[in-house]
Amino acid sequence: MTNDTARPSAGDPILVMQDVVQEFAVRRRGAGRGAKVSAVANVSIQVARGEALAIVGETGSGKTTLARTILGAPPPKSGRIVVDGHDVSGRRRSAARERGKRVQMIFQDPMSALDPTWSVERIVGEPLTTVGGMDRDARRRRIAEVLDRVGLSASRYGNRRPHELSGGQAQRIAIARALVGRPALVICDEPVTALDASSQAQVVALLAELKREFGLTYLFIAHDLAVVQQLADRVATMYLGKICETAPTEALFSSPTHPYTAALLSAIPSFEPNERPRLRLLGEPPSPISPPSGCRFRTRCAFAQDVCAEVEPKLREVAPGHEVACHFPLTNGRAASYQPAEQAAAAESDAA
Repeated sequence: MTNDTARPSAGDPILVMQDVVQEFAVRRRGAGRGAKVSAVANVSIQVARGEALAIVGETGSGKTTLARTILGAPPPKSGRIVVDGHDVSGRRRSAARERGKRVQMIFQDPMSALDPTWSVERIVGEPLTTVGGMDRDARRRRIAEVLDRVGLSASRYGNRRPHELSGGQAQRIAIARALVGRPALVICDEPVTALDASSQAQVVALLAELKREFGLTYLFIAHDLAVVQQLADRVATMYLGKICETAPTEALFSSPTHPYTAALLSAIPSFEPNERPRLRLLGEPPSPISPPSGCRFRTRCAFAQDVCAEVEPKLREVAPGHEVACHFPLTNGRAASYQPAEQAAAAESDAA
């Protein structure tokens, strides 16, 4: 792993998260003294340079908390986060400075994310205060360039305020603001959810085009799987603070191996006559204050057995680039027989 000052090579991942934990104290009646919400539980992921990784899951799964933890709002309780070769895990001023330079976020609701008293030019140029080395003319040129790239000219929109923009225009301003400082990682938190259908399609096309043109690295937080299928190179499903499954987008949509992933995909309307068996989620999500033992998904899983309550499943590779944390991974919608981790590893070794 590189240190705080090392320059990453072209092959290094842009984002590395190692055993990241985020917890919040609970202050409400009946929660118990010292109770904590387990929002992100020992998450380890990597995002390659130029890749778009989508984190999907139900509301309350921990997706947005994961994104905000990368931004340091707040920093993780434990674990390590490295962006573009720089450790941004801590509360030190140097870590905050590196986060400001290397990570930007596009928020779900552009109107609430933009200062209503600032002009468009000031909003877009604000991240440049952390970049340094640019005089006023250079800043204005950079702002004009990025506004033009998102389809809004500085001469026409630069002096406007957010209330003078449509929802789609406001999200384009938010995208320009995220890109103006040329960050290593762009986090997109439900970037089209608050927009009408026409604006959604335009913004999705713009994000895809910008990624291809500039080799951008995206971390998508999403629940709209149709958008994920268009934009993501790889997908990770998250449930109650845990990563359940990661796979290339095409592989995950065609052959999900975690029952939770399969249930999420089953919720997508389909008219295919020979589709795979559809799964449903059982019951209601458990409390993150007191998550189930073993597999956190077991209380809603149709395939759960005694071992699921006793042993927490770890992510393991079931196909090249495809990992799942499940004792009974699915094949064509049906659960496999249980194998302890040691037996599964031995079987994979024999097959190789």
